[in-house]
Amino acid sequence: MPYRTFDDRIDGLVITFIDMSDLKQAELKLHEAEQVHHFIFNSTSDMIIKLSTDWKILEFSSDAENFFGKKRVDVFNQNFVQIFISETLQKKTEKDMKKLLNHGSDGKFKMKVIAFDGKMRVVEWSVNILFNNMKKPAGMIMIAEK
Repeated sequence: MPYRTFDDRIDGLVITFIDMSDLKQAELKLHEAEQVHHFIFNSTSDMIIKLSTDWKILEFSSDAENFFGKKRVDVFNQNFVQIFISETLQKKTEKDMKKLLNHGSDGKFKMKVIAFDGKMRVVEWSVNILFNNMKKPAGMIMIAEK
């Protein structure tokens, strides 16, 4: 940046140096953790789905792909309730899921979902609530055993 004097003349240059070592180290660790996360996420035989607080699909395991008959790329950022819950049960399911979020505790949850063959199936999920840095619900992870 140019250095300006009190009488608004440019008389030099200001250079700022920032040590990026810590930032680069944090970036490396984050990338490594991401790789481990994806490996573990897709190596389990359980169906795992991560949802935002407005029910958007953020993660969708390979077992979830098989059960629902949809690829992760096709459902990513789509509303889980609108895609996999019958229209007649959507409001009730959202209400029940909001209760879990607002309560802020993990638990079990049964819901009827539309499977790959178009049939309704009851699935029991273990629900884990995710919190942001202000300890407010930021989403949930739902896990169903095969």
